Amino acid sequence: MRLERLLYFALVGNFLLRPIDASTSETTRRYIDNIVKETVERYDAHKHGITPKLVSSVILHESSYDSLAVSRKGARGLMQLMPFTAEELSVDPLNPRDCIDGGIRRLIKLCRKYKDTRLALAAYNCGETKVDTLRVVYGELWWDKLPRETRNYVANVLGYINRKKS
Repeated sequence: MRLERLLYFALVGNFLLRPIDASTSETTRRYIDNIVKETVERYDAHKHGITPKLVSSVILHESSYDSLAVSRKGARGLMQLMPFTAEELSVDPLNPRDCIDGGIRRLIKLCRKYKDTRLALAAYNCGETKVDTLRVVYGELWWDKLPRETRNYVANVLGYINRKKS
């Protein structure tokens, strides 16, 4: 199965013939970050608080730049899209351009809905239903009821952005 994915990337003209991970060259990371920048600009995502730094931080925390990453729960690709989400967005999560495109559109939708980057990231990580339910049931105390993994995820993504600014 992995060989089929690698051949797929070769056939579509993508030079990424191996997963993108922490040991990957700076050139490959720049390639992915350029796709991020182009896609953020194409969707004018800045209007919703979505910057290339935010998306790159999500990619770093979701997959460590591994374009073939698959989580224990079945999320796939650079931005770890669940199969039903990828299908809804009509993207191939193991194709870097598709996954970034779908992930950014998903973040835009969540930012429009919640009007807050922190809430959008929480929903991206644990799901809209979970965030909505906790907000209704616990009111202002909802954040403390989120799974620790999600609270850490949001803090890490936002923390990475802040470190990059300095």
